[in-house]
Amino acid sequence: MLLCTGGYGTVFRISFGPPSAPDLQVTTLTTTNNKAPQGHKVTVTAVVKNTGTAAAGASTTVIMDGTTVLATVATPALGAGDSVTLTLDLRTAAQNGTHVLSVSADTANTVSESDEANNTRTLTVNIKGNQVR
Repeated sequence: MLLCTGGYGTVFRISFGPPSAPDLQVTTLTTTNNKAPQGHKVTVTAVVKNTGTAAAGASTTVIMDGTTVLATVATPALGAGDSVTLTLDLRTAAQNGTHVLSVSADTANTVSESDEANNTRTLTVNIKGNQVR
């Protein structure tokens, strides 16, 4: 950018900042019921957003219950600021107890991001056993 000219030459201003890069994050993770009776369906909803300053190519998002993979989802390319909503119906039959659900964006690290450490969000769901009276 030219700042001034004054007969003594031309003065330029050079700025260095962080390079443009995508940053995929799970910005929202919710369920329809995080204290569900056993045998009921719980819908898990996650929003994967590119909070970075450059477009992100297609990637893979994984939804897990503890160490068990519930779903692997192909996530489309996202422009800077764009997001995609992912949903999964979790069946709770024979799933009594506490479950830590996690959603991780770009699990295969196919997208070179400005921050690789902020791709996962977790949520605890309690499945209550059926009671017989």
